[in-house]
Amino acid sequence: MKPPLVLLYFRKDDPYHHNCEIEIGAIRELGMERGFGVDPTEDREVFGSISTARYQSVIFLNTACDGFSGNERDGLVRYLKSGGGYVGIHAACYALEEWPWYQELVGAQFTDHPEIQPATLKVIDREHTATKNLPSSWVHTDEWYNFRDVSDNLNVLITVDEQTYTGGTHGIHHPVVWCQDYEAGRSFYTALGHPDSSFRDERYLRHIAGGIKYAMGIAEG
Repeated sequence: MKPPLVLLYFRKDDPYHHNCEIEIGAIRELGMERGFGVDPTEDREVFGSISTARYQSVIFLNTACDGFSGNERDGLVRYLKSGGGYVGIHAACYALEEWPWYQELVGAQFTDHPEIQPATLKVIDREHTATKNLPSSWVHTDEWYNFRDVSDNLNVLITVDEQTYTGGTHGIHHPVVWCQDYEAGRSFYTALGHPDSSFRDERYLRHIAGGIKYAMGIAEG
């Protein structure tokens, strides 16, 4: 019998207090619709013994925390080296800022952001599971992150057009969604997902569902 797909949702209040209840409800519903279970936890110690036998992917959804112990860091490294998946959403890029391995896993480091405002997204890769159900151009309201130390290994899926909002610092190519092979596993990151309204937007929910499936190593139908 094929084991069930399970996503480990690591949730931890950050200084900006994103609404975990709305987020976890949306992720649970996605799991029910697409055939994976969701285990939420606020306990960092779970990473000391995390395994791909139990979890096909982990998700840091607006999780911005520091202070992983050496055992917890080692466990997450072993997990990715065993073929596990990682999904980072929005504030996940400034979790564990003091740990270079984690920042490489995410793919870039947060620097700052302007005020929340609408902007136009451009889908670069129309074949990926996280983007194939999106329009090629998409107006979305969010908190538009600027980054530093953007990895050269990323497959950029979506960029934001800085001419359609104020406060961008990247110029003509401003990545906001990407994926990469990392260690022996898969990493997916989307900067989209600050407003609660995102988790009631079908386009956005399809987007992150595809990212989760990618991280799990499962093709999205």
